[in-house]
Amino acid sequence: MLHIVPRMNNSNAEVNAPSETDIDSMLDQLDAMMLKLGRVMSSSKGGPLARLGVNPPQYMLLRAISHQGASRVCDAAEFLGVGNPAASMLIKSLEAKGFVARQQDSEDRRVTRVDITDSGGEIVDSGEIIRRAALRKYTTGLDITEMETFMRVLATFMDAVALDHQ
Repeated sequence: MLHIVPRMNNSNAEVNAPSETDIDSMLDQLDAMMLKLGRVMSSSKGGPLARLGVNPPQYMLLRAISHQGASRVCDAAEFLGVGNPAASMLIKSLEAKGFVARQQDSEDRRVTRVDITDSGGEIVDSGEIIRRAALRKYTTGLDITEMETFMRVLATFMDAVALDHQ
């Protein structure tokens, strides 16, 4: 992997600002790393959650419903960043596995809510153990200061991404 080191001027006393080429190179590296991370973490074959019998979007939805309680299809779609038809298909696949159940809203009969079943809750419980173990493994080379720096930088990056998607 390439590592960009800022160039020093002749006196080695002050650092020159990185050039556009340096920045573009770093952005290319960032993009490649994020793509690779996404592939590894979401792999249905080799990812940490593969043995649970759900794919990453299914797991994310189960986890969200587990934390938030019964949700409407449109809420699930918004959480996942997909359209209502895609969320509905995802819910159907989880329903077929017995991990979620649909129920009519008691206050508005036009609304259907999706809630997690006991077996879906077991998937989330197991998934949290697997997810945390994987993250521990992946961050084992970082000391606490590096971890804090990583978290701070990632939070700043995520805030910038969130602003762009409002």
